[in-house]
Amino acid sequence: DAVRKMDWALQHYVILGVTTNIPFLRAVITSDAFRQGDVTTDFVDRHFADWQPSTKAPPDMALVAAALAELLEGEAQGAGAGPTGEPQGDDPLSPWRQATGFRLGER
Repeated sequence: DAVRKMDWALQHYVILGVTTNIPFLRAVITSDAFRQGDVTTDFVDRHFADWQPSTKAPPDMALVAAALAELLEGEAQGAGAGPTGEPQGDDPLSPWRQATGFRLGER
């Protein structure tokens, strides 16, 4: 059940703009050897030495839709920067609205 949940999470995790190892991680956790517990320090060398990522690129429209969804979600929440870069939101105490050099964990 944990492997199925992890595979689902990796399949639905979206990171745009950079290459990730998500396809490799999915290949590992769905492999028979992994599911059978045949995992040692040389697991990757033994089972994935010749593994290559798929060369299939995501459709351009999928990237556009994902970017648009992210933009609309930010606007719906009223947070973050607007199209011109100015902070948005109604909280005057938000660190994003103050130019105080705020840092988390700073004393």
